[in-house]
Amino acid sequence: MPFKAKFEFMGVVDQAPRVKALPNGTELMEFTVRVGKGSRENRKSLFLPVTMFKPKYGWPTINEKDHVIVEGEVDQYERQGQQGARSLNTTFKAFSVKAFRVAYDNDTGASEGGPGTVPGRGGPPNANDGGGANDAPF
Repeated sequence: MPFKAKFEFMGVVDQAPRVKALPNGTELMEFTVRVGKGSRENRKSLFLPVTMFKPKYGWPTINEKDHVIVEGEVDQYERQGQQGARSLNTTFKAFSVKAFRVAYDNDTGASEGGPGTVPGRGGPPNANDGGGANDAPF
């Protein structure tokens, strides 16, 4: 059984997605995802080229600067340039791309509609708030 190099990473769409068709009619989407690491002063970014073939359920809705989670398979191939120089190229073939919204407020740690928030309150849930109409549903 052949081995496959699978990946999952989270980052920001750096270049707007481009949809194009191959000569055989197969449609694919190409875009770049920026993945950063390090603190603000020492921040370094990787720019990862992502290719996605058209899924049966249609293209995911993603735009430049969206935060995304990308899952797929790594593919490497060797290419020979015009002057004979050879290079090893790596592509990331995505099976799944999911956009998500990041919301953050310096005072509460979150904001309306962001991860870990309670609707109508803007901040993280508080177990000792006395309940009421804005209580968490658990």
